[in-house]
Amino acid sequence: KYWVDKSLNKNCFLLFAREFEIAWGREPRYWEWKPLKESGNVDVEVAELRGVSWLEISGKFRTIILSPNTRYEVSLVALMTESSQGWGAPVNIDITFPDKMSSGRSESFQHIPQEKWTNILMGEFTTLSENIGEIAFHIYEHSPNCKQGLVVK
Repeated sequence: KYWVDKSLNKNCFLLFAREFEIAWGREPRYWEWKPLKESGNVDVEVAELRGVSWLEISGKFRTIILSPNTRYEVSLVALMTESSQGWGAPVNIDITFPDKMSSGRSESFQHIPQEKWTNILMGEFTTLSENIGEIAFHIYEHSPNCKQGLVVK
């Protein structure tokens, strides 16, 4: 979804879950795809985690369509269902920028509110002429704990 933030006169966009690579994402016993009515009456699908121990979500996008000389945040839009569980181990979040520099950290997903969409910050960058290219992100947690209840927009 692409739009111009009129108050800032800046280009913005949102990748939806169908554009991500989700481990076991095509297996209905692990992930369920559900319709969601987005603002502007746009129909999208969200991915709801039914249960996995091997969580892995990745994606990428090109920065060329973004406004120049602008600070951006890369976030995962997610919520937890009331039946969420298994989020005791921190989740690893890695992001690689067009200049091949990368940033990684771990974050507990236990704090994600139930039934409320939340932006989980993965990284920040500024669009400059020398860093036009592709940004890739990777979210993973491979402990033996069965995780469930994460919904990714």
